Amino acid sequence: MITMDAPNKFLVPARNPLTHAKHRREVFWQIILPMAIGILLVVMVVAVIIFSGTTTTSDLSRWADVSMIWLILPSLFIALLFLIILIAITYLITVVLRMTPRYARIVQLYFEIGKIKVSHISNQITEPFIKTRSTWAAFRHAGRLGKPPSDDH
Repeated sequence: MITMDAPNKFLVPARNPLTHAKHRREVFWQIILPMAIGILLVVMVVAVIIFSGTTTTSDLSRWADVSMIWLILPSLFIALLFLIILIAITYLITVVLRMTPRYARIVQLYFEIGKIKVSHISNQITEPFIKTRSTWAAFRHAGRLGKPPSDDH
């Protein structure tokens, strides 16, 4: 089957003329008009800067300073953003540090419980081996009981 001969499965319904007209008005007032005003303002500022560049040199220095301010402003906004992030991180660290001792003590208690349980289990595991070895050592050296240790190693 050729794809051009295939029926259109996605038919778009006809537009409602009332809502379409309302949409067009909203597009004009909310998108086109603000963009046109912004573009006109930028063109006017560029025209003023170009016009002032053709005048006397003392006025040119002032416009150079204004241009420098406009070049520095984006960096200042970025620095302000980093300052806000730094303040937020500092605040979060102080909040965490206020909560840390309480939860650190709880964690410490759990570790102490774990240490006691591990010690108890390891004592239970090693106890038969220690008893066996000590009993064997006592039988092997039964004649030395009650005698002072000799210097023979």
